[in-house]
Amino acid sequence: MKFSVVVLIAVFGVAALAADDDEIRQCTCDEMDMCWKTIHEEMKPCADKCKEGLTAPGLDPEEAKECFENKHDKDSCHKLLQSKMCAAEPNTFISKNETWQGRKTLKKDVENVLEDEPDHSKKLAGGWRHRHGHQRGRGGFFHFVKLNFGESGKQFAKCMKKCFKAKKNHSCIKNLGCGIKKLTKKEFRAHKDACKDNREQKKQALCDCLTNAGMQNVICEFGKKKSPESH
Repeated sequence: MKFSVVVLIAVFGVAALAADDDEIRQCTCDEMDMCWKTIHEEMKPCADKCKEGLTAPGLDPEEAKECFENKHDKDSCHKLLQSKMCAAEPNTFISKNETWQGRKTLKKDVENVLEDEPDHSKKLAGGWRHRHGHQRGRGGFFHFVKLNFGESGKQFAKCMKKCFKAKKNHSCIKNLGCGIKKLTKKEFRAHKDACKDNREQKKQALCDCLTNAGMQNVICEFGKKKSPESH
């Protein structure tokens, strides 16, 4: 779930306070979970409002909302990734250089590695332009929504971006004084590969859910993929 990864990096990273010049307290996994839940709850009303505008022939609006909501749950694959960045025990200190400090170059690395994550606009903003695997408009969840919902899908995307913008300075853990352990691009890529089947299953689950909710001719496409010849 790119959302739980990238957004929490931003929220925790920009608020990290050093214990001294060299070390910083590492955020605990419980703190990360708390932050995730807090942001989700604060964004939910805005996201729900955006979803009300989605229309498609035969689609039951209430059932459709449930389809999208189911994509918010963190699965074991992404919980494992989170566990590599947070501390299992309180009062764990690590080198400041080992943590995310909100630098754009680092955030871009993560975004590029995880860019095809399909996760729904996970209701958060992390202090920079909205990125959940659909930031370029060609792939990811927004691509899927625009493709299947047409004009109402485009309006949904605009609405959600406004939600994110309104929450870009979110400070759910601003005063906790901790940092998130930085993972290398190689580690993120390994995680991405390991979770590939999981991502594909979630994509298909969303398509099946919308079909069961009455939507006609669902196109289960989340963006263009590179062909083997293009590598």
